[in-house]
Amino acid sequence: MSVVYDRKWQNLFQFSHLSSHLGDEFLISRPDYVNKRVNLSYEAFKWFTAYKFNSFRPYIGFGYLVHRDPSTIKPFTLEAGIDYISEKSFLFDTTRYVLGVHTHFWSQNNFKPSFNIRTGLQLEDSVWRGRHMQFLIEYSEGKSRHGQFYKKREQYVGFMVAFSN
Repeated sequence: MSVVYDRKWQNLFQFSHLSSHLGDEFLISRPDYVNKRVNLSYEAFKWFTAYKFNSFRPYIGFGYLVHRDPSTIKPFTLEAGIDYISEKSFLFDTTRYVLGVHTHFWSQNNFKPSFNIRTGLQLEDSVWRGRHMQFLIEYSEGKSRHGQFYKKREQYVGFMVAFSN
């Protein structure tokens, strides 16, 4: 559920489920790793608040993992960042430059930050009924939040195509 006050203040209340089995086939195929397998699963309640001014939107969010498997995972998260969408469009008045910087802190990792930066182009067209298509380059560094690898550090560069509203 999201709530917007006079188009400046924006709030998002989110309840989500994560059940990742990333890497299961690799671990199952190697008997010496099977006992090390972690079936990471949790439900999370998060609240984000943001204030939009001009092209910028800084935000902060707090989360709590209400159900955790394994139960020893620590439950608190803190997230913060800023989004930028250029006010001026170009290329037939349908394209904008976008940038986002996101930081995630999790009590499981002693609140050591994980960083994510995305930048690219957003295509806008009335045919998509208010949705936007984004072509983004992403850089991420920090502890993984993906399945049994949540204890490992990761660093990657990727390309993403996304629809948003």
